[in-house]
Amino acid sequence: MKWLIGCMLGCCLPMFAVGQDIVTELDAMLKDSAKKVAPSVARIETSGGQEAVWGAGKKGPEVMFRRGTGATTGIVVSEDGYIVTSSFNFLGKPTAIFVTVPGQPRMVAKIVGTDPTRMLTMLKVDAKGLPVPKALSRSEMESGQWCAALGRTLNPDLAVNPSISKGIISATNRVWGKAVQTDAKTSPVNYGGPLVDLSGNIYGIVVPISPNSTAETAGFEWYDSGIGFAVPLEDVFKTLPKYKAGTPENPVTLEAGKLGVNFREQDRYSQTITIGTVAPASAAQKAGLQVGDVVIEANGKALYNQASLLHILGPTYAGDKVSLKVKRDDKEMEFKDIELSAVTQVSQTGFLGILPMRDDPELGVEIRFVYPKSPAEQAGLKVGDRIMKVGPKPAGPMPKLPPGASLLRPFAGRDQLAKLLENTRVGTDIQLEVKRKDGKTETISLTLAAAPVDIPEELPEKSSAGLALAPVKNPLPPKKGAPPKKEVDPKPVPKKEDLKTGLQQIKNIGEAGRNFWIYIPENYDPNIAHGIVMWLHPAGRDGRDADDMTALWGQFCEKYHLIMVGSIAGSNTGWVAGESDGVIADLRWVMTNYTIDKQRVIVHGQGVGGQMAFYLGVNHKDTIRGVVAVGAVMANNPKEPVANQPVSFLVIAGAKDPLIKEIQESVNKLTEKKYDAMFREMKLSGKEYLNDDPPIFYEMLRWIETMDRL
Repeated sequence: MKWLIGCMLGCCLPMFAVGQDIVTELDAMLKDSAKKVAPSVARIETSGGQEAVWGAGKKGPEVMFRRGTGATTGIVVSEDGYIVTSSFNFLGKPTAIFVTVPGQPRMVAKIVGTDPTRMLTMLKVDAKGLPVPKALSRSEMESGQWCAALGRTLNPDLAVNPSISKGIISATNRVWGKAVQTDAKTSPVNYGGPLVDLSGNIYGIVVPISPNSTAETAGFEWYDSGIGFAVPLEDVFKTLPKYKAGTPENPVTLEAGKLGVNFREQDRYSQTITIGTVAPASAAQKAGLQVGDVVIEANGKALYNQASLLHILGPTYAGDKVSLKVKRDDKEMEFKDIELSAVTQVSQTGFLGILPMRDDPELGVEIRFVYPKSPAEQAGLKVGDRIMKVGPKPAGPMPKLPPGASLLRPFAGRDQLAKLLENTRVGTDIQLEVKRKDGKTETISLTLAAAPVDIPEELPEKSSAGLALAPVKNPLPPKKGAPPKKEVDPKPVPKKEDLKTGLQQIKNIGEAGRNFWIYIPENYDPNIAHGIVMWLHPAGRDGRDADDMTALWGQFCEKYHLIMVGSIAGSNTGWVAGESDGVIADLRWVMTNYTIDKQRVIVHGQGVGGQMAFYLGVNHKDTIRGVVAVGAVMANNPKEPVANQPVSFLVIAGAKDPLIKEIQESVNKLTEKKYDAMFREMKLSGKEYLNDDPPIFYEMLRWIETMDRL
């Protein structure tokens, strides 16, 4: 036995020594690489701006909304003073920016350009002869290559090498073709810094970025998690002439290239890519693309689903060109050099005038409420009627269609009908196939109108068919020769005794250890999809108002099938934008553990909490459907709305609130951008909550209940 152990040690020790040599050599190579790049790695500092937004409070000025600031890193990209960095450090719109490059004095910098698609900002300083690093080409990047993320935020002494976080390139062509992925730790410590190889070449600029969102803080939630991204420096060099066209007085914005279409398929991985809508004045409309075209090829590459098309369109900018091949009926057509546009024209979504029955998996959708004077009422639609199909009404003679084809599309349930209508506009003529309560079926035509400015005074008590966990029926007939689809079993319904209701404290959720409170109504039924009201407390409450809020809201949570959630700010003085991803994480935990109606996810806050609600609604359109802000001023101009991610706003203020004019101006900003926004005034109140004005409180509840109107 001793002989065997001795042999094993004799074999293993040399291997261990070799392994140690490799690690030591790797560390030395990374340090040498950082040393080579260091002269081009700048330290960036900011001051001023909206670190705190102030407003008039009861006892004088008070903090309404706070944002964090701090040093960050940048890379010299042109010897005449252009430095690229992450946009993350400029969230608060700083009034002063200072850049220090090794061997140079501290310099004032100005923003001359931004790229919101890649979260990059270009700075300009008055300098010449700055060292420019070498970019590694995309063709040289491969998964598994060693890399290091460098940063200049921790040590102000630029004679010292930047901080190093080593790792590998874990994937290329990520975030729809805009970034490489690394497992090296990335965070504000090295945002804007380089991701380098072993030879001192730069893969790209480290940024927080997300494939699912373009919010200002998108991707920040992944910092130090082993998932980080870098925008290839080669791509930055290609766009440098565009940046150089900008000035501090008139900075350029590199807008994403947009085709201007939405697709019929429900997700990005469906096997076909069928154009469902073409936006007015879009690149697609100008090129001649039509609803019903199936996209089969882009820039000579065969397409398999929307994701494969997004990988081609994702890296593009406005003005770039793309060539498409589509199948129209049985004919293939080519559209060469389509020039992509910056902004798809936004106009108000058309309003049909109904509330649909929820949680109904059957074909079509039952009408549970018809808005007075709406297109639906004028066309003769009644409560209890069932809309079975929907489609456009031809402007001229009926077009020739293949045998068995129809302009009317079948669907199943509210969500599928909403998807079919989401890109229709005010004034659009449509047709509906309607099954009446007496069983008769007829086709009617109507013209969609603008959304109402009034909230219904009475609503039907029954809003759900109570079958949220049942599989939704397939509205499309099976293809000829295809085997019959297997019936999907309904999701198991939890036992009543296993359901915990009432007010609960949720602790240590996720890697960040999130804490929040949640109120589940006593009559919670998992077969009924519940809306969410996310309460964002005002400054100084930090979750201590849970009992008061649930006492006020409890009976209405039962009546309207709502779950109330209370996130908690990290500071007693209010919310910061960086906490938005934590709030969204709280929401997603609730959405994972309960049956949730995604059309009724509301963020609601007062004062600084209301400002955070504005911020979430504008920057997290993929999750939030409604915002109720009380006594709050929107801090910045809102981003453009997205056609297939509608967000509605209900803004409330007391007539005696000293900020009422600024609050009303927030509504004006939203309506100018074509958001659905309403304003309500509490006649006898100042900065009090809604329970001091019951009529407005009840109106808010009905507004939430009508979030899924069509």
